[in-house]
Amino acid sequence: MHNIPKEILMKIFSNINHVDDDFSIEMMEECNKSLNECRAVCRKWKLVADTILFERPILTSIKQLEKFKEDFKARQDEGLFVKQLQVPIYQIVFDKKSLKLLKELIDMVFTPMLRSFKGILEGHDIYEMLLEKVKNSKLSFKLKDIPYCFSPCSAYTELALELKDTLEQVFVLLEENVDNSHLIEQSGNFKRLQKILLSGVVSGLSDLNTLLNKHSTLKSLTFTDFSFDFDDFETTLKRQNPMNGLCNKETSSLDLLTISYCRKANLCLQYALEKFKTIHKANVTMMDPEYSLDYDTLLKENISVLDILEKSIPEYNFNFENSLEYPNIEKDLLAHLGLDKNSVKRDEQYTTITVKKTS
Repeated sequence: MHNIPKEILMKIFSNINHVDDDFSIEMMEECNKSLNECRAVCRKWKLVADTILFERPILTSIKQLEKFKEDFKARQDEGLFVKQLQVPIYQIVFDKKSLKLLKELIDMVFTPMLRSFKGILEGHDIYEMLLEKVKNSKLSFKLKDIPYCFSPCSAYTELALELKDTLEQVFVLLEENVDNSHLIEQSGNFKRLQKILLSGVVSGLSDLNTLLNKHSTLKSLTFTDFSFDFDDFETTLKRQNPMNGLCNKETSSLDLLTISYCRKANLCLQYALEKFKTIHKANVTMMDPEYSLDYDTLLKENISVLDILEKSIPEYNFNFENSLEYPNIEKDLLAHLGLDKNSVKRDEQYTTITVKKTS
């Protein structure tokens, strides 16, 4: 074990520290824990693990932000740069002092060497700071990811468009009172875009169709906290056909469709299946049920989504909340699908039904 070349250890430890978009805070903390355990094996492993922890930090608490800032200051003379930053801001409660700390840290690590910056930021001034750094840098930034902003923020749009040559994913908030026309019009200029994340409420399909029509080779589409505000979805779907204007209709496909916490998730599924010829995999997380909802209605909503998944998508994960109010939901959904408990995974909050069909 001690004779493993440093280059191989770097690849192994980098995989330990790899974080996907759907990783929970617990999974991120587990990555940190695993790397810290590797540090204790021997001096060689410690040096490699320390480099990974420095170049690709996952910061999930104020305490970790403070510690990393001090470590960064202490090691600036070593010529090390942060290459990948993961800060799940939505998991951290910030006061004025903590926000100041966050800005100072981002100001230090946001350099052209940074390739990926994931998380969710709230605050126009932080995006203004990032935008200014990108515009004023003598070296080009080559970021694949930038943090999302779930509130209207023109600086996010400007930043995304400044990075249109390298960004692989972009967030679009679709709301009647939010002017995203510039981002939608310019979205076809993103050269490497692979994923679009959508949030908001739409009363028509025009902007959504326009946005997606520019990306017939999109690999991943996410609806999160999203809803269609129509009285008659079927009629609107026919009148504003999602396929109209789409390039390469015969080859349009998605590797992954994600639907999270959306009212009427079945409508998001219907739209995506109209828009793309093939969807290879879907991850659906249902909204937490309102406790005023009667059980039959809840069961019907879940089954309507499962029926679409079963009919149209070969591989899917279906997540629903573990609720003491509705103890029979798991049993009834499995019975509807003809599955047993071996198809289920549970954590503290959700139960996941996983289906992978063989051709």
